[in-house]
Amino acid sequence: MLVAALSSCSSGATADLAGRPSSSSSPAPRTTGPGPSASAVATTAPPATATSEVAPRSTPGQGHTAPVIGSRVQPPVAPGAEAVFSEGLAVRAGAETETTVTARGPGEVSGPALVVPLTFRNGSTVPVDLDGIRVAASYGGGTPAPSVDGPPTQAPTGVLQPGGTAEGTFAFSMPPGNLRSTTLQITSISSEDVVVIRS
Repeated sequence: MLVAALSSCSSGATADLAGRPSSSSSPAPRTTGPGPSASAVATTAPPATATSEVAPRSTPGQGHTAPVIGSRVQPPVAPGAEAVFSEGLAVRAGAETETTVTARGPGEVSGPALVVPLTFRNGSTVPVDLDGIRVAASYGGGTPAPSVDGPPTQAPTGVLQPGGTAEGTFAFSMPPGNLRSTTLQITSISSEDVVVIRS
């Protein structure tokens, strides 16, 4: 009887142990799908986009926004009359002559050229930078005439004070016989205007 009882207890204990996991065993590791890597989680900031807006420049000594040069064309005047910028600078062309020039730099052409003297008068109340003056020429139906940088060209330089005048000579390569079909367009870094002298 005692043997039977012990056998019964031993069988129950064995069954109980078989039905329950051992408390000392480690739980099975949980498996999950591959997580996002650090590089995948990190986001890249969008690149800075360029804008067409440009910070305004100031005209030295005036504290104003720089003008858009050449954005306003004044009515043409004849040689001998003053072509006047809105700010007060006036330009007058003298008698045009023809000559022959020798090329001295890139883009220049040896051959016939037009020579025109220009007088600048500062009728404004502020100094004018003569180094910021540009003169372009065309002839016939609008054919551009390359400028001549060497002699006889002698552009005025420096600062023209209010009430002052300055003389300059400009030459442009063009075929002979165009004295009466030339157009000069003059700009200044101090103005939005283009003044025009047309023969």
